[in-house]
Amino acid sequence: MLPRKGCLDVCNVCEPELQRKMQLELERMELENQLLKRKIELLDKAQEYRCCPEGAKEENG
Repeated sequence: MLPRKGCLDVCNVCEPELQRKMQLELERMELENQLLKRKIELLDKAQEYRCCPEGAKEENG
C-alpha cells in the first residue's frame, strides 16, 4: 500500500472544518506559549520577593 500524502492548497478540496480545526490548534499552541512565558515571568518575580535582604538570616523550620 502506498503512503498517503496530503496538503492544503488553493483548490479548497479540504473541508472548511479541517482548516478551521488546524487554525484553532495553532492559536491554542500560541496561547499556551504565551501562558508559559507569563508563568516564567511571575515565577522570576516571586523568586525576587522570596529572597532575604542582604545580611538577613533565613529561618529554618
